[in-house]
Amino acid sequence: MSKYKDFDEFFAEFAKEPVKFRVGGRDFEAPPELPASVALQTLATMEKYGSQEDVPESELLQMALALLTKEQLAILTDEVKVSINQLGAIISWLLQQYGLASAEGTETDDEKGNPLQLASP
Repeated sequence: MSKYKDFDEFFAEFAKEPVKFRVGGRDFEAPPELPASVALQTLATMEKYGSQEDVPESELLQMALALLTKEQLAILTDEVKVSINQLGAIISWLLQQYGLASAEGTETDDEKGNPLQLASP
């Protein structure tokens, strides 16, 4: 048995598609898998506050920064002009896609669980 493992090769075998969503007519992509830092941060946040609804805006924004690029967040906030509640819904949906949050309370536009597409302003 070898004491060497090439995890780059191992992980490449399980490559996944990015998580895609649309808001305000714009398409966005999140990482195909939940970054470990986000998983740990989310677990600590949920343990601290108990429910998604009780998470302060500052911590919600930290999660958003870990899941989306600064450019994507700028588009969402400056061009699409999502509210903090809408951003929360997007983050909750993303966490659900990674299996880290329940679907309770998240609105969808069809029986497949696809997120509501927010209208452009």
